[in-house]
Amino acid sequence: MSDILYQQNINIKDKHVIVIDDAIESGGTMKRLIVYLSEGFAVKSLSVATLFVKSKRVNIAVPQHFAYELESDDLLVGYGMPWNNLSRNNPFISKVIC
Repeated sequence: MSDILYQQNINIKDKHVIVIDDAIESGGTMKRLIVYLSEGFAVKSLSVATLFVKSKRVNIAVPQHFAYELESDDLLVGYGMPWNNLSRNNPFISKVIC
């Protein structure tokens, strides 16, 4: 497990903070980040916004806003989401079939 490093260029104390991500798969990293921010920076509120979430993700104890909940564990690539450092810059989202 890697450390979370946050260089606080913007003071978030007493602010409403929205963490934005492309996709939440297992949710483990996002859960760690939410705990880190809520315990260490006295934010007024905290929520998550993402394009996709997987249904089997861990519980993240803040409001979550997402465009689409995946019914399966399909691997998606494109639009910033890589697979083996490939397909990150595709201007579309597609499912990897192995």
